[in-house]
Amino acid sequence: LDTPNDFKEFNPIDFQVAIGTLPRILRSDFKFFPTQQSFLKADSGLVNKWRDRFSELGTGLNIGISWRGGRIESTIKSKSTPLSLWASVLKSDANFINLQYGDCIEEINQVEESMGVSINDWSDADPLKDLDNFAAQIAALDLVISIDNSTVQFAGALGTPVWVLLPFAPEWRWFLNRDDSPWYPSVRLFRQKDLDEWGSVFEEVINSLKLHDRQIQITADLTALLTATIKAFRMEAIPEGHKKLIALLELLASQTTTLSEEKVLQLKMLLNKVLKELEQNNYGAITEILEKEIAVLLNLSLEILPLN
Repeated sequence: LDTPNDFKEFNPIDFQVAIGTLPRILRSDFKFFPTQQSFLKADSGLVNKWRDRFSELGTGLNIGISWRGGRIESTIKSKSTPLSLWASVLKSDANFINLQYGDCIEEINQVEESMGVSINDWSDADPLKDLDNFAAQIAALDLVISIDNSTVQFAGALGTPVWVLLPFAPEWRWFLNRDDSPWYPSVRLFRQKDLDEWGSVFEEVINSLKLHDRQIQITADLTALLTATIKAFRMEAIPEGHKKLIALLELLASQTTTLSEEKVLQLKMLLNKVLKELEQNNYGAITEILEKEIAVLLNLSLEILPLN
């Protein structure tokens, strides 16, 4: 094989392969996909800048949205959505942040006038001019909801939770009959069930937002109760520890439907361990199980100061 002139300084090329063929060679099965949560990291200083801005918006999730994408007219038509279709989502109890690239201020103003909802936008946020800033903005968000465009790729690469609204016949990278993505663990897919029919997609998004809010509250309740239980036993406030432990066990038992079957089995085993230690009055062992096993299993972030 002749070596192109641009590569004459290197050794002769023995083989060549089209880049689009590489997935067939290197990703021949879903098990060969990497499992890391992200592979891009935003500038920490810029992320903090955006987090400070978002904190001024008040309570509620900070959700970035994008509704247009593509260059070819047929692609734009199939996968983009009018912002007016987002009415039910935009009326949710959350702060919405514009992630749409290109000129969209007129659409944002129309939505504010017709629906009475605000989409937060900043003049120094332009993904077409500053991708580092755009990445930091996405990394600082709680959630991104977007049609299939480059915003989705950024969010997935950064590990930010992102819900992708897909047309009936999506691009090959999203495969078929699945609501997740092997490329990005933080992605969740919402698919059209009929051609050009977005109503059911937004209905599913709304229902998922309600469940998402509920799960956040459950996580907060679990975190607070778990922390209080551990502190009580550490301070040897045994009656109080007993009381909070019973409440914690009841709350954990009620949440098994939100966990995978594997995690449910692990949690039940850990709860049995707690009960056995309780029978023996081994309060130190109980706190170890709660803090180092159950909290880790449920991905709860505890802030418990170590004993002196």
